[in-house]
Amino acid sequence: MEYMVKSNSATFYAVRPDLVLRAARLFNVRASILSGGARSLYNKAVALDAGKAPGRWGKHQRAVIKQFCEYTVTIGSEALLPWQELVEDEMSYDGKEGISARTGNRPLATVQRVAVNVEALKQARATQSLELTEIAKMCGLPIGLLQAIENGEWGDIASSTAESIATALGVSPESLFIYVENPAPSPAVNSQQAATPERKSHYLAIAIGGLAMLVLTLFVWLKTTQPMEDFTSSQWRMSVELKNQNIPIPEDTIKLWHNGGYLQLREHGVVAFNWIDPGALVELPYPEVSWVIEGNQLTLTLDNIVYPFAIGEDREKLVTMDTTRSFEMTLQAILK
Repeated sequence: MEYMVKSNSATFYAVRPDLVLRAARLFNVRASILSGGARSLYNKAVALDAGKAPGRWGKHQRAVIKQFCEYTVTIGSEALLPWQELVEDEMSYDGKEGISARTGNRPLATVQRVAVNVEALKQARATQSLELTEIAKMCGLPIGLLQAIENGEWGDIASSTAESIATALGVSPESLFIYVENPAPSPAVNSQQAATPERKSHYLAIAIGGLAMLVLTLFVWLKTTQPMEDFTSSQWRMSVELKNQNIPIPEDTIKLWHNGGYLQLREHGVVAFNWIDPGALVELPYPEVSWVIEGNQLTLTLDNIVYPFAIGEDREKLVTMDTTRSFEMTLQAILK
């Protein structure tokens, strides 16, 4: 349900910069491959997130949002990130920002977003004995998004996404997601009056869901945490494979990535690297290139692209967890 605005092709939506950047990280969307409206949307999100542009939201039409989502295609699937996933919740928009001649002197449009009951979602999938890949095909969503939702990494989701997931699992959306029944107040209402119990209950529901996820994450971390000291000074042979053939990467670059290079994980999250000589490693700029261990996951960031690795018993070879991403990295330990 959109915020007091009847949608049409000319409607401008309130786009959340944090969701745009989250999507870019999740689907390995590089600014250098974006063009047209998609690049404009991304650049605006970066500027807003860095506090270099006024306001809280990007103002974009549906066609532009969809252009950006076209870059979220992954290998082996035609599913794209739903454009609604980048739009602000109707209860969080102030009804004022963005009103201008450009937007037809109307408030920006929004969508209804809901909090995710992560444990209920996992239980429902386990009850149906369904893999994430099966759910992805049934509801037409990218598996990367489903993984992020189930892991609690995406946060609240659009109600349309929630309904697709619930339908695929054969359960009611209310059993998996936390809804707020009452709509947001009219833009004409005073901002002090707008702080209604409904709005507060919305935030409370999300806060409770977030707290539950935090407790669960802390428990798992205490059970499975891997000290960074175990990996400090470790040296690896690194190679990257391009999985999304729709990304226009030069052939010589693809070959360079395939042949790989050498890297070492150093103290304080610093990474040293050399394409050819493992004995001549050079420290790369931090934090654009960095590493960290949280729980049983090693996260390596290269040029602001995130590569997550699950740490298991085999520590001699690590492969990025989500093989549907645009890029797949392999780390082969160099034993001393």
